Amino acid sequence: MEIKISKKDKIDISKKLKSFLAEQYSLELGEYISYELLEFIIKELNPHFNQVTRDRLEMLLKNIEKDIYSQ
Repeated sequence: MEIKISKKDKIDISKKLKSFLAEQYSLELGEYISYELLEFIIKELNPHFNQVTRDRLEMLLKNIEKDIYSQ
């Protein structure tokens, strides 16, 4: 079963994640979270991901970022 997430929801998720990270780590971030920052966060939060899981998650994040920036 595929879950459809609208572009508006993706942007909202990205903005909420940005706000959370900015507050937690005193980071000054742009309007959206970049893929590189998401990748860093994922690796820091769970360094024990296996390679397959990490590859799938990275592909998903790249697709979300591509959707957001293709507006």
